[in-house]
Amino acid sequence: MAMKRTLLELTQDILTSLDGDEVTAIADTTESASVAAIIRQCFYELAANWKLPEHFALFELTETSTSSPTIMTKPTDVITIDWIKYDNKLTADTPTDYREVKFVDRKWLLEAGLALDTTDTNNIATFNYTIGSDIFPFPHYKTQWPRFYSTYNDGTIFFDGYYSAEDTFLRKTKTMCYGLKESSWSHTDSAVPSLDHKLSNLLFQTAKAQCFQELKQVENPQAEKKSRRALLTLTKEKNDINNGNKGAYWDTEKLPNYGRR
Repeated sequence: MAMKRTLLELTQDILTSLDGDEVTAIADTTESASVAAIIRQCFYELAANWKLPEHFALFELTETSTSSPTIMTKPTDVITIDWIKYDNKLTADTPTDYREVKFVDRKWLLEAGLALDTTDTNNIATFNYTIGSDIFPFPHYKTQWPRFYSTYNDGTIFFDGYYSAEDTFLRKTKTMCYGLKESSWSHTDSAVPSLDHKLSNLLFQTAKAQCFQELKQVENPQAEKKSRRALLTLTKEKNDINNGNKGAYWDTEKLPNYGRR
């Protein structure tokens, strides 16, 4: 198993292969700084290409206000949202009661809202919402928990209703979501890239091969071979938690079987 290394250790190991100077910090020399920058570049490329399970997380949505009670927004560090749950617990209840809110087509949800009987003020309310320089009405239920949601711009999320007897608008602390978050990078000597052991090896081999190409202007067949081997291993064995062949990357039970019968 490949050990995880700090950014300084990765830089030192690559410099050794390059016959570079010894350093005790990534900023010691122009060459070491360049190597560290290439490692960072390769890290972001891996993160973008693989949608790494270690970068998926639980998070809460961002609430708005009473002027837009059924609208919430995606946090700025979130890339994708796989699902949303909302706590339907009443104040008098003890346990939480998270229920999944179903994603639906934006046109369907907008049309369903506009079809509500706004004269039924006991159950239905409306607010006007500004998008750009235009203002649109958003009729919604005010006596039930949110059941459906959609988005018109991949960042602003609107729901079909909220329970006004409990809250004056949908609350951040009552949401539970799951999705892909932005990869974090700390460009310091002691920082350890947030990758598992297989991807850490791929990062090292890929960065080393790129350093030879960019800094030495030569190919390193051995480094490129190891990079390809690490990529092949990753493709076959990425899931660390397999759960009956159902991993974070793919369900191997659903993969085609091209073997002979």
